[in-house]
Amino acid sequence: MAPTCYLEQPICDSRLMNEALADRPEAALLYRKWMVNSDAGRDPQAFIIGLLERSLEALPDNEAEFTRQMMAELDTSRFVAADYDLS
Repeated sequence: MAPTCYLEQPICDSRLMNEALADRPEAALLYRKWMVNSDAGRDPQAFIIGLLERSLEALPDNEAEFTRQMMAELDTSRFVAADYDLS
């Protein structure tokens, strides 16, 4: 039997996310975290989202600090940093 596609669950999830967002942005982020964490072990997409969130949380909030960290990891022989105001 072929998989059946239905919209009821995504619509419900979207409505709940909209309610959380209307309450406050932090509530929407918390709801998203719960949705990802609840599926991370069963859904490859949720697993990847979880990895991305953890990677983003590890980045500095300060733009100058972020730029310093990234410049230390880049191969600066492959581009001219001054062209991007990064020198």
